[in-house]
Amino acid sequence: MVEERRSEINKLAFDHLARYIVMRGVYDLDGLIKTVRNDFPSLKLNPNDAPTQISFGGFELDLKRSSLALPSGGEMSHLTRLEKDITSMLICAEGEPVSRKSIMTALDLKKESEVNYYIYKIRRGIGKVSPIDRRRILLIRGRGYKITAE
Repeated sequence: MVEERRSEINKLAFDHLARYIVMRGVYDLDGLIKTVRNDFPSLKLNPNDAPTQISFGGFELDLKRSSLALPSGGEMSHLTRLEKDITSMLICAEGEPVSRKSIMTALDLKKESEVNYYIYKIRRGIGKVSPIDRRRILLIRGRGYKITAE
């Protein structure tokens, strides 16, 4: 019972930590490790307790299977690494816009057109499964992209 509760608390800690790190703009593994060590020196995390799924507004991203469950009940599978990374950034932002520059920096992309292309691919993939859900990834002019909850 105690061990089960400890695991539940660790998973919540990982989830909050992941959202914190995304908001700080650190997406690469080395940056993640440095951020955790600098900002949380006493925090002892077990990598086995890391969440395998993240969700917001009905979208649920399975990080191990690289698939995206949609609010309408469909599923987009076989996301590429960059599609999965961009989707996870949008989901972790919980409805707040994520700038193109943040995406470019985090994923080491060279041009804004690359971000546009991957957003297009994500929208197109979602649209094949559920045309309604495709419209929930929005461009907020001057601020970036976001996923809406409704």
